[in-house]
Amino acid sequence: MYKVGIRVGAMSHANEHTVYMFGWGVYEGDKQRPVGSPGILGPVESPEATKEKVRNILTEGASEKMIEDATEALLNNPCIKLDNGKLVWGAQCWWGPEEQINKSIGTRKVVFIDVPS
Repeated sequence: MYKVGIRVGAMSHANEHTVYMFGWGVYEGDKQRPVGSPGILGPVESPEATKEKVRNILTEGASEKMIEDATEALLNNPCIKLDNGKLVWGAQCWWGPEEQINKSIGTRKVVFIDVPS
């Protein structure tokens, strides 16, 4: 969706007065998240364990290709390398190009917070 290497912002959450940000950084592309990182089905496990979860969720008629595609989609996620060197994953934040995030912040106060471990 976005070009690898663009400048981006990563927001944790916001309210009408304040935006809580993990920071600014660079989109590094979609990558496989490490074991233990947050995910839709709970913390990411090994690729094999994730594939087994997918297999159990999909209907009996699901092809092996459907299972593999769903597993890959769950494991791979946008990776953002923040200016402080830490990584934040798309599943952990609202993110986008720097100018888009700045526009969404508007006049609200910005508070920078640490990426959860």
